[in-house]
Amino acid sequence: MTIRRRTNLSPKRLLVIMRQRLNYTSGGQFIRDVGLLIWEYRWYSLAIFSVTIFQEFAAIWPVNLLGDFIDALTADQDTVRLVWLFLGASLFRPALVRANTVLRRKMFYDTDVQKRVELVFRVSDAETAKDPESAGAAYTHVVNAVSGLTNTTYHL
Repeated sequence: MTIRRRTNLSPKRLLVIMRQRLNYTSGGQFIRDVGLLIWEYRWYSLAIFSVTIFQEFAAIWPVNLLGDFIDALTADQDTVRLVWLFLGASLFRPALVRANTVLRRKMFYDTDVQKRVELVFRVSDAETAKDPESAGAAYTHVVNAVSGLTNTTYHL
């Protein structure tokens, strides 16, 4: 008779397994770094997430008001209130889209500059660049890496 061990499916164990698997590939490392960047700027991320949800509801609101307006026309009800609501909804949606864009760009430029400076200091502390050409190449690698991470974070 063989004894079967129970598989450990605790959240802590699953996170350890996921981290180990993400470290094996460059794509996994990239996904991990993007996730860490989002977590590091979680207040921006939460604000962007909230504004995006409100933006989706604001996109539906004029359609609902238009249906209410047509119903009010056929029932001979007062439509002045609906016209004002429709005007407000028409102005509210672009304002939310702009707020979402501003938040994303603020997060993008904050993360881009901060991460670039951090990585440049790490490379300079490692003293791997002995001449100007290798220093320029290291800086180019840092800029490309940070741009890739922040662009992905921006579009998520």
